[in-house]
Amino acid sequence: MKLSRRQKAAIPFLLTAGGIPEAAAASGVAETTLRAWLRDPDFAGLIDSLLDEGIKEAAQRVGMELGKLGPIAVKKLAAMLERDKIDDEILLRAINSAIDRLTKIAALRTGKAENV
Repeated sequence: MKLSRRQKAAIPFLLTAGGIPEAAAASGVAETTLRAWLRDPDFAGLIDSLLDEGIKEAAQRVGMELGKLGPIAVKKLAAMLERDKIDDEILLRAINSAIDRLTKIAALRTGKAENV
């Protein structure tokens, strides 16, 4: 698909704005024009694929950052347990939270994060 200069310029706004009206205001392209472009299956498909790519990339970044926090949290929890400064209810919540986070990280890394 050959994109016009205006379409190329509007794409970042369509990807980052809160909706079509916001994208129109930020890009300087009329809302009706953006809606017409988005009715074109090729243009809409391009936007969808770029959004999917951006979402996957963001999910991977979040997963990596959460992965870095895991060892720190485990060390802190272990230190609290060693000092016997944690009650059973808090310990159970911490364990459940850690399992939940690790499950989410695994889903993000394998690309199976639809319901995470």
